[in-house]
Amino acid sequence: SGGFGTVAIGRQWTPYYGAVGKTNIMNSTGTAHNEFRKNLNTYRTGNAVAYISPNFNGFSVVGAAVMDGLAGEDGIDHLQIALKYDNGPLSVGFGYIDNEAADEDQWGLGAKYNFGNFAVVASYEDEDVAGVDEQAFGIGGEVYFGNNTVKVLYSDFDEANEDAWQIGLQHDFSKRTRAYVEYSEV
Repeated sequence: SGGFGTVAIGRQWTPYYGAVGKTNIMNSTGTAHNEFRKNLNTYRTGNAVAYISPNFNGFSVVGAAVMDGLAGEDGIDHLQIALKYDNGPLSVGFGYIDNEAADEDQWGLGAKYNFGNFAVVASYEDEDVAGVDEQAFGIGGEVYFGNNTVKVLYSDFDEANEDAWQIGLQHDFSKRTRAYVEYSEV
């Protein structure tokens, strides 16, 4: 790290997820929205080399090359780039994945806006895998009171022409410990 930015090597959060995963507000990985997102992109990846630019009045750029050793592939398996704006209550991101090894490319937009004890989130994603185009969007919100958060999320995926909604309650005992209950219906 330095005035030039940061270079990171190894297992890390993907640039795409950091920019577009604003609607990933639920804790349960088995929920419909998160399961669909896992199909569209990985949250964390190993064998990556990433560059994170310095923060320019809230704007930053992140790029990564992932070399995870897919069968039959040598060298770089996929590239990711993200453009992010994080300033005060507003966070907006654009991410792009070019995965030549799987004949896949994907782009997405995500946003989160906090106001007082409330936050709203929204995202849109488009993926093309071997000529098959899929889209997904999500919109939701959070209400904070004390150490508790109530969460609601609606998602629509054209993959199976289905939608889902989720609701959850989370209690934070500390920054590292929480308990939650969530319900999801597709």
